Amino acid sequence: MNDELRIVLVGAGKDAHDKMLEAARADGKTSLNSSRLINWIVTDYFARYFQKRKDALCKAHFNERKCLLEAMKIEDPEARRRALQEAARSLGQNRPGRKKVQHVEKENSAINNEIT
Repeated sequence: MNDELRIVLVGAGKDAHDKMLEAARADGKTSLNSSRLINWIVTDYFARYFQKRKDALCKAHFNERKCLLEAMKIEDPEARRRALQEAARSLGQNRPGRKKVQHVEKENSAINNEIT
């Protein structure tokens, strides 16, 4: 069994890593490499914050397609209906709010119907 894991950081994650590594080494007395830094961060985060932030993490990485496909595999119609309702709620929470334009178009349509 191999206990090693390679991680690729890009964008803001890479920038944050570089800044933390540079700041930690700035005193000239700290011997730290990328692997040790990331290991320390993950271990510390898990111990202090993971349980508190798990729901936000899962919400940020919700996979709509996978959720719907899993719901469709359920044999029991009532259980399938509940699973699809839950998926729809999750999809609704991840969507932006209703646009004002849609509301205005609905009002205009009602006004046009009253006129004719």
